[in-house]
Amino acid sequence: MKIAEYFDLSERPPHLELIFGYPRAAALPPPRFAPLIARMIERLRLAVEDHLYLESSGDVLVAPFDLVISPRQDVVLHPPLAVVLEERREIVREGRTIWGAPDIVLEVLTPANARRTRCSKVRWYREWGVKELWLIDARKKKFEILDLAAGKSLPYIYSGRNSIQSVQLPSFCFEVCRLFR
Repeated sequence: MKIAEYFDLSERPPHLELIFGYPRAAALPPPRFAPLIARMIERLRLAVEDHLYLESSGDVLVAPFDLVISPRQDVVLHPPLAVVLEERREIVREGRTIWGAPDIVLEVLTPANARRTRCSKVRWYREWGVKELWLIDARKKKFEILDLAAGKSLPYIYSGRNSIQSVQLPSFCFEVCRLFR
């Protein structure tokens, strides 16, 4: 299936991904992760507003939305959250579709998707230009940031009372234990 066909589907499920031309249901975080994601979204929106006040505007997109990460290779993903800062804002179209690499992508690791996320998605996000990948591992109560723009393969791992630090959003500072409360 080509991307044009994907967007032409009249009854397209909201979490249908397209992986190298093959439709596939996205592995969604279980409902029990909703409060955790909501806390992250709230804190992230505050950080983006602070960043925007100092810099310029941008967008925080929360699922469901389409991330057309590689139009040439027919790849559309559905992460829980993405941030696009001002200098790349033109990649957000129709309010719910990102055509290109966001500055930050957040993925929630679950037993159902952890292997695929760590093996495939990390590689794709790096290859196609995402600057930071944030991974939340609720089972281990850890938060990881991969600085893909710097080419670092090892994540910055935060847990307990450590404060999360983002290169892309320096105003984002949040204790991990408050995320998993």
